[in-house]
Amino acid sequence: VLPPYARRTGRLEHLVHHLALALGGRPAARFAQRLMLPVSNDTLLRVIRRQGLPPSPPPSVIGIDDWAWRRNHRYGTIVCDLERR
Repeated sequence: VLPPYARRTGRLEHLVHHLALALGGRPAARFAQRLMLPVSNDTLLRVIRRQGLPPSPPPSVIGIDDWAWRRNHRYGTIVCDLERR
């Protein structure tokens, strides 16, 4: 039912993750308290970070721009996915 050293079941972890994605930190913590789920706003954000983002497909159209922060001293370059911005 539980992975080793876990404090929440998989179902509860899934519920907390979706609640955090939908509402964010403090609002999700207040709503979870109404649902009798004792989680803090930091825990909700930690659950989101632990899950990570789904892998995005590689870009097919890219744009490259370069500029000078200060002439002859510092330069910057940015690579953008022009389809998804």
